[in-house]
Amino acid sequence: MSSFSSSSRPQHPYCPSCDETYPSTTFGDCCEVCGDILEDKTAAERIKREEALRQQAERATTAMHEHLRGAGGGAGAAVGVDMGLGSMNVRQAAVLAGELAVLGERGAMGEIGGGGEGTGGGQWAPPEPQPSSLPTAKDCIARIPRIVVDERSSILHEVTVKLGGGKELFGVCGEMGKLPPYAFEDYEVVRAEPFDGGDGALKNADDCRGKVVLFRRGGCNFVEKGLKAQECGAKAVIVVQNVGIWPFVMKDSAGLGVKKGLTIPVLCVKRSDGVTLEGGATCSVKATKKEEGCVICRDDFSVGCTAIRMPNCTHCFHEACALAWLKRSNTCPVCRRELPTDDERYEEERRRTGRTSRGGDGAGGRDWEDIFG
Repeated sequence: MSSFSSSSRPQHPYCPSCDETYPSTTFGDCCEVCGDILEDKTAAERIKREEALRQQAERATTAMHEHLRGAGGGAGAAVGVDMGLGSMNVRQAAVLAGELAVLGERGAMGEIGGGGEGTGGGQWAPPEPQPSSLPTAKDCIARIPRIVVDERSSILHEVTVKLGGGKELFGVCGEMGKLPPYAFEDYEVVRAEPFDGGDGALKNADDCRGKVVLFRRGGCNFVEKGLKAQECGAKAVIVVQNVGIWPFVMKDSAGLGVKKGLTIPVLCVKRSDGVTLEGGATCSVKATKKEEGCVICRDDFSVGCTAIRMPNCTHCFHEACALAWLKRSNTCPVCRRELPTDDERYEEERRRTGRTSRGGDGAGGRDWEDIFG
């Protein structure tokens, strides 16, 4: 079972698509221009060097293969091995590239090859492809919440909270109060007193008028938090999750929001993002109805079905589709964001490079535990 170990955030945020480096004090996980995942500049340069060496070794392998094929293939057994390029480290790749270059020169001079007796009598087969992905950790799959879809389900909506500095947070719409679509810009965030809402009216009611009120989960239910803020003239409510479960579904099974006249938006953010909001901020919120269904099976989310929302990117899929995928791959089918695996060696390499997505080798610096809040 893998542990959700921490990894450091990138010190030199760099977008590989824009080829731009950003100040370390003003960055999120994604580029504000193109949306690509930010990397650590030093890690990105190291990865490029490693990739260049691997490509050099691969070209040498291909050239040697072609030479032996043209020479009759006899030297294959003498020098042919499963190269396993995908699993090599940079030093092994460099050594291999040098050795194959020498072998290529020797082959060109007729020192090897020819296909005669004692040379093995068979062509040198190219290496088998290495596996490109691993199953998601069983513990991670178990921790992802399941959602039974109804007419007000948050899975039918998507919401982003953009802070004044430009950083974007993923949110979840509550299934009470005003439903999407809605949007508002540049509203001050005020911490409720008491923070969990408590039993009575808010002590800082005057400070909440016309602002977004921030609550911690607990103390009273979501509808009561919304009503307390609404009575103060607040614009909206953001509830901070207080445990490491994400995404969190804010349900109103008893329909109290409708019965008691809750009309302002209520949304939720993960625990780690709540720390940022507690420090005082302005935010803009945009909530929309989701147009797309499950991208795996191409069917819509219907009332009564069970769905899964990925914890690190909030993309949604039918539960059966997601489980079939996650049992053989540790990435989101849409954006390729990675989830933990049960392979300790792979996790050690991922932590070393700071990678958060397949293919991009980006150093986004997100801790595994931070995925769930």
